[in-house]
Amino acid sequence: MTHRKKFMFTLWHVIAIGTLVSAIILVGLVAFWSFQPFGTNVIEFPKGLHVENKTVKAGDSITINAPYCKNAETRATTIARWFQDKLTYYLPAQQGNIPKGCNYNYKSVIQIPENLPTDLYTYNLTFTYELNPIKTVQYTFQTNSFNVIGKEK
Repeated sequence: MTHRKKFMFTLWHVIAIGTLVSAIILVGLVAFWSFQPFGTNVIEFPKGLHVENKTVKAGDSITINAPYCKNAETRATTIARWFQDKLTYYLPAQQGNIPKGCNYNYKSVIQIPENLPTDLYTYNLTFTYELNPIKTVQYTFQTNSFNVIGKEK
C-alpha cells in the first residue's frame, strides 16, 4: 500500500471511531437526563401544607406553614397557584429556583384577592421543575381548607 492510501485508511478509522464514541456518549447523556431524578421527588413537604388562619376576609392574607425539602438541583422552577372551591381562581405564576436543601421553618404569606366570594377554599400549587434540557417534572400540592368571607357590597 502506498503512503497516501495508508494515511487515508488510518484517517477513515479515526473518523469512524470518533463518530462511534461521540454517538455512544450522546446516547448515554440522553439516557441519563431521561431517568432523572432517580427515584426521589424533587420537592417534598414532609408535614404537608397547612393554612394557619382558618377564616379570613377577602383582601386579607393567609399564612401557610410549609416545611420543605428540595432533593435535587434544578435549572428553573415555575409555580402555578390557585384557590379552589366550586370554581378555580388563578393567581399569577411565579418563577424561581431555591437551592437544594431543607427548610423546616418556612412560612409563606399569600394575599387573598378582594373579589374572592365567600366560600370554603383550598390553596393549590403546581411546581414545574426544569431538571435538564430535555426533562421537566410537575408536582401538585394542596393545603387544608379555610373559609373566606367576601367583601360586602
